[in-house]
Amino acid sequence: WGQGFATEAARASLRYGFDELALVSVVGIAHVENRASQRVLDKLAMERVERKQFFGIECYRYAVERPAYITASASWLNTLRDR
Repeated sequence: WGQGFATEAARASLRYGFDELALVSVVGIAHVENRASQRVLDKLAMERVERKQFFGIECYRYAVERPAYITASASWLNTLRDR
């Protein structure tokens, strides 16, 4: 609730997916009405790919590929160092 927990958990999930599982890309889905979840995905450098229904609910699908993750994670590390 505005304290950054969702963003940190999502970053840890991306790190695990790319660094430990060697995934090529990661996908996130957020309900159209859920602006907070969309902001988290935006902060992770995930790109909004499409709007479609998942399980009968209108959602946005986001995706990030390994090169974009590497660039974004370097930026996150710099932000942490500056604190």
